[in-house]
Amino acid sequence: MPHDFAELAQVLFADSADALLLFDVQSGSIQDANPAAQRLIGASRAALAGSKVGALIQCARTGAALDFSDEQRYHDASCGQESLLLVSPAGMRIPIHCSLTPLSASQPLLGLLRLHSLRDPPREEQLDAPGRISEKHYRDLVETSNDLIWSMDLEGRWTFVNRKALLAICGYEPEDLLGKPVRAFLAPERVEGDLRIADRILRGESVYHHETVLLRRDGARVHVRVNAIPWLHSDGATIGITGTATDVTRYKETEAALIASRKRFEAFMNHIPALGFVKDADGRMVYVNQAYTTKFETNEAHFIGKLDHELWPAEVADRLRDADRRVLDEMKPIELHEVVPTPDGVYREWWVAKFPFRDAAGRIFLGGIVLDLTERKQLEDALRRSEQRHRQVWERNLAGNFRIAADGRILDCNDSFARLFGFHSRADALNRSTTEFYFDLRVRDEFLTSLRESQFLANYEIRMRRADGTPIWVLENVSLLEEGGEEILEGSLFDITPRKHIEQALRASENNYRTLINHLNQAIFLKNRDLRYVTVNQVFCAGVRKTEAEILNKTIGELFTENAVTEKARDVETHVLATGRALEIEDVITVHGEPRHVRVHRTPVKDADGAVTGVLGIAWDVTQQREMEAQLRHVDKMNAIGQLAGGLAHDFNNLLTIVLGNLSVVMSQHGDWDSSQDLLHNAEQAGLRAAELTQTLLGLSRRTALAAVPCNLNQNIDEVVRLTRSVLPANIQVEFQADPNLGPVLADPGQINQVLTNLTLNARDAMAAGGVLRFETCHFVPDAEYLAGNVEARPGDYVRLRVQDTGPGVPSEIKQRIFEPFFTTKPPGKGTGLGLAIVFSILKQHQGWVVCESLPDRGTVFDLFLPRCPAAPAVEDKPVARAVHNDLILIVDDEPLIRNLARIILTRAGYETLLAENGAEALDLIRQRPGQIALIVLDAVMPRLSGRETLRELGELAPEIHVLFSSGYSTEQMALREFPQVRAFLPKPYRAEQLTQKVAEILDAARRETNQPVRAKGMAR
Repeated sequence: MPHDFAELAQVLFADSADALLLFDVQSGSIQDANPAAQRLIGASRAALAGSKVGALIQCARTGAALDFSDEQRYHDASCGQESLLLVSPAGMRIPIHCSLTPLSASQPLLGLLRLHSLRDPPREEQLDAPGRISEKHYRDLVETSNDLIWSMDLEGRWTFVNRKALLAICGYEPEDLLGKPVRAFLAPERVEGDLRIADRILRGESVYHHETVLLRRDGARVHVRVNAIPWLHSDGATIGITGTATDVTRYKETEAALIASRKRFEAFMNHIPALGFVKDADGRMVYVNQAYTTKFETNEAHFIGKLDHELWPAEVADRLRDADRRVLDEMKPIELHEVVPTPDGVYREWWVAKFPFRDAAGRIFLGGIVLDLTERKQLEDALRRSEQRHRQVWERNLAGNFRIAADGRILDCNDSFARLFGFHSRADALNRSTTEFYFDLRVRDEFLTSLRESQFLANYEIRMRRADGTPIWVLENVSLLEEGGEEILEGSLFDITPRKHIEQALRASENNYRTLINHLNQAIFLKNRDLRYVTVNQVFCAGVRKTEAEILNKTIGELFTENAVTEKARDVETHVLATGRALEIEDVITVHGEPRHVRVHRTPVKDADGAVTGVLGIAWDVTQQREMEAQLRHVDKMNAIGQLAGGLAHDFNNLLTIVLGNLSVVMSQHGDWDSSQDLLHNAEQAGLRAAELTQTLLGLSRRTALAAVPCNLNQNIDEVVRLTRSVLPANIQVEFQADPNLGPVLADPGQINQVLTNLTLNARDAMAAGGVLRFETCHFVPDAEYLAGNVEARPGDYVRLRVQDTGPGVPSEIKQRIFEPFFTTKPPGKGTGLGLAIVFSILKQHQGWVVCESLPDRGTVFDLFLPRCPAAPAVEDKPVARAVHNDLILIVDDEPLIRNLARIILTRAGYETLLAENGAEALDLIRQRPGQIALIVLDAVMPRLSGRETLRELGELAPEIHVLFSSGYSTEQMALREFPQVRAFLPKPYRAEQLTQKVAEILDAARRETNQPVRAKGMAR
């Protein structure tokens, strides 16, 4: 410690870098001022001694002198919170901050006033030497100081520190520090630097305003500003360091805040688009922001310190300066437009806001914010013109433009909107409510809800109504705005009623189209250019057993296993796309495990420009058609064979007529005693068997005569089973399931029995190892499906007769030919091949049909179908005819041998005859002998005027002449019903007695009707 405490305090007071004033609180008189205060005030210690503190220091806000006579103020030391001005004797006004340290132990009451200048201090001047103050005052000064007053020895240990400041600044008691190293209380990062400073001081250097960081007891960091000098012994030797430490933590924080504030200010000013400037009270530019220098294409130095007349043309500068004076004189901000040129000489229009302000020292400045309005003005002008154009467009637009309040009031609209809703003009629609345009206000509520959720609705379709109630469809594009707290709907709408009608028509057309294609029996599909399915109908889906969703957008390869059929389909469709021509093909494909004939017609689909965009396909199952075609071919073949057989039979009958007729004539001329009688009889029997064969052939051509009567097929089956039981082996069991209510059929019993016999014998041959032969009868009415699948079936009521065996069945390739004449699978000599052919022909002749179903090892079923008849017609007994002679008979036949044979037979029977080889010649003879001919024996088939043609002519020429119609075709007996002159039919071949019997019956019947000879005798020709 120094040997004299007053000496230490005096040294610290004199060497302090802070401006310190020691004054009498009661009188306000200055007792002492250190050199730093003398320099700040600009007066010597002697000049300041005795002067009043209040004369030097004033409140910057009010201008009033600072009064320390108030004891409360003194003890609160609140003047440190004031913004003050130091008024020097020379009239300088220096902004300062002031902190007061009361020296409460002193008497009279003294205060230590520390002054902090807010600007640079005045130049240092030569000041008077310090005087002397009592030791007690200096001790009070040290003990009551708010600054740390300290000393340390040469080893760097604390030797002294004032208690009050130590507690306030560091939270320690002096005894906590004394004797301990100073470095232990320094922030670690400061230790090294502070030790170097200490070395400099120990070498005799004084250090002022050195800043370091101390550590408080609680670990907090305290920023202090240190003034230190060497501590000298009375002999002049350095014994340590002494100095002061002022807590500048708050100052540092304030300084940092000021720096940050300035940076924020500069960052703000340099990033706003506006130009900013500051002028002092003399009109000199003291600040411009970056936007200002950028706009005028220069730097800050170009403006700082210059007046308006140094920067702008005179007339511009005068105008600017006048505005500035008005702001400073009235101390009120103004806004105005100014015209100032840019460096390129272009005068631009600016918006300027000017305002006055004072800095911390009370100096007046003028600030300004400038916006370049040139482009804005141009934009505003352009905007006004654009708004005018847009208003014209808005008002003249064909779309209905509107602004509507949320409650429905029409705030604005154009004429199109008004006309759309049935008003004459915009004026009629204004202030009306759109709620009138809704059929159901719930629709409007839904519309508003959707609009509020998205704020904008595009292409919103809604059904509304005009003022007269007419329905209308509109398309809206609308935004939801908010103006003055009110929701506004703004947008446009279009009348889409015609489009809706078209859409409805298109939907109807589409529905019709879908209905059409889904009700077609054909499978319909449509593919795009990538050959992917885009449309299919229900038949297609059912055919492939997939849903429409599973098919669409797939290729054929993705739907089905690749094979030759899919590859061929792809090639065909590629060809259709490439050539633009339709193609139709038929393939056999497997559908659900069954081979089917499918025909597919593929045609190109083209757009409006004629470009091929896809392939339309129509596929249909032609399996049934192919089967029916096969049936038709079979029928045609059977008809052709029948025609051939009929032609042969006709020729055979003519020949057999000659043979049998001549035999009968010869045999009638020889008695039983004649040895040749047996030979003639054998020849006749052979001829009769040949005649039976020709009848069989005629049966194939369905030209045998039917003796049709109502028959119960149950009785026919019983009769055939009884007759054939003897030829059936014992290992064949016969079963019969008869319908007891079976209706009759109109049939020839003999031919029906022939059919049953043939089928029975055929079943016997098929069941060589035994089995079951089953007969069934029932009624049958074919439905549409059956009719569609069987070419020979016809609508109506039928009796079905089923003949079923349990034999090995018939292979499919043989089943197709079983009804062909002369086709047999039996060994030579075991069958004629005519049995089933006769069955087929007899059923056809009876207007029925036969169906064969057979599978290998499953037996064979023959279903015979015959039409039912309503009731049995009555049968009349015919009287037995007897011969009457001497009548003239005309024989007409194109075969000379038959004509001569008939002439011989009838002549021997006592008739006179005339001969004609054709119908024309016969008519000539009738004309030549009117009323003489009693009967005509007329052949049916002749080259000139057939028998039927002759009958037509005869009906007009001589309807009274009776006719015996003769033919090898038994079906020609139908002439009995067609021509009244025909009284009987004589099938060929016939014997002499058959001819004479028929002639006698006709003439006898005619004579009974008239009771006189039929015609007079004529001359034999």
